[in-house]
Amino acid sequence: GAGVSLDGAILTATRGLGNDLMSAELAGPQSLLAGTAPDRGYPRIHGYLDGENRTYFETFLCRPAGRSDAAVTIGDSQRAVTRIDEHCTAPDMEFVNSYWVARDGTVLRSRQWASNRVGHLDILGAHR
Repeated sequence: GAGVSLDGAILTATRGLGNDLMSAELAGPQSLLAGTAPDRGYPRIHGYLDGENRTYFETFLCRPAGRSDAAVTIGDSQRAVTRIDEHCTAPDMEFVNSYWVARDGTVLRSRQWASNRVGHLDILGAHR
């Protein structure tokens, strides 16, 4: 009964996990993965439901937080990748999303924030 929605490699929504991510703004994370995100940062907006089933939004300021060489193991094979980190802050919280990107731009693994209750989700698989 649980579900995760992605747009390419970027987490856009969850269902059935509790305190679900209803929506996520994608322009900033897309620019991060494309290598065009501004160093000064970009907004990341997440939509959630409150106790009365009304949508509210949390806005984070996110910045590129580094690129480093890494490897991802899938099955019996290991692939060279670049790990790209995104550091996001709001007045009352912060999180880091990480993406392991192959040379051809395919995201082979990611660790992305969903919500306070769910925390991070580890996503393994090839996504563009």
